[in-house]
Amino acid sequence: MLRRMRTLTAGLLVPAALGVSSPFLAGCNSGDQTGGTETASTDGQDDHEAGGHEHGPGHEAHDGEGGGHEHPSVGPHGGQILEFGSADYHAELVHDEQAGTVSVYILDPGATTASPVEGELTVNVRKDGQAKQYQLKANPDAGESGGKSSRYTAEDPALGEDLHAGADARLVAKIGGRSYNATIDAHSHDHGGHGHSHSGDDALVWRKEGVKEGAYTIAVGHHGTELHAGETVEPAVMVTKDGEDVPNAKVFNALLAADGQKVVAAEKPTVYEPKTAEEPAHYAQGGLMVPQGAKQVVLRFRVVLPEGGEKTIDVPVDVK
Repeated sequence: MLRRMRTLTAGLLVPAALGVSSPFLAGCNSGDQTGGTETASTDGQDDHEAGGHEHGPGHEAHDGEGGGHEHPSVGPHGGQILEFGSADYHAELVHDEQAGTVSVYILDPGATTASPVEGELTVNVRKDGQAKQYQLKANPDAGESGGKSSRYTAEDPALGEDLHAGADARLVAKIGGRSYNATIDAHSHDHGGHGHSHSGDDALVWRKEGVKEGAYTIAVGHHGTELHAGETVEPAVMVTKDGEDVPNAKVFNALLAADGQKVVAAEKPTVYEPKTAEEPAHYAQGGLMVPQGAKQVVLRFRVVLPEGGEKTIDVPVDVK
């Protein structure tokens, strides 16, 4: 959901074996990799052009480079799925316009779960005839250790600006000695960060409102008018106190089976999204995968309030 991030789409790169060259650099640059923006040399060839690109095990399982597999179109963090053209990993790109960062999450083959790795990630950009290279630094999510991270972040706002401006861009990841590449179609990027909007099928739907916990009032729901089996749902929570938005709560959501007992999607944290002209302030971006074949699920919301109180709310929702 790049709304802020959902409109970024991904395409597969054509491998070198087909003789198609790429306009970008691949892999690591030869200079100091300390993050930020660097001017990328265009003298050499990238991994595809030099024949150095490797696909990881399982690549044969795809029906050609276009891939014969299925995966959700929206990642577990609310971002767009990027295709590497290999069954090893997917990636998810999330642009937080308010923070000025661009993060890439490495995901499992099903594109539903974070997959911590020791990697080097670069976004190569070409804009107005100039090539740039942005290094993404490991930014481990909670619980990730041992030098591995599923999240890699560029803190240079210029990357988000380049994507917003429609620059040609490509993600290059070096993981376990292999190179993975995915193109980023930034031309449809329509504002990253939290200044996004939802409309139509992606609109906010409140399932339960006016829930009281002390002086706080809580509303819970999700983005999207319906839940669909095999797709990601993005739960949403609004917390107010005396009519004012509460930005410093901690909100988590999980997905349970219809019996309200079995956990089918593990609890995930959410991100506070300030009020916009189109939406109220709310917590979201903790995407959860609805199981294939499900007819009903239970959205579980756990809200930890600033003073330390906690409220858990379960909401049954039918699945299409």
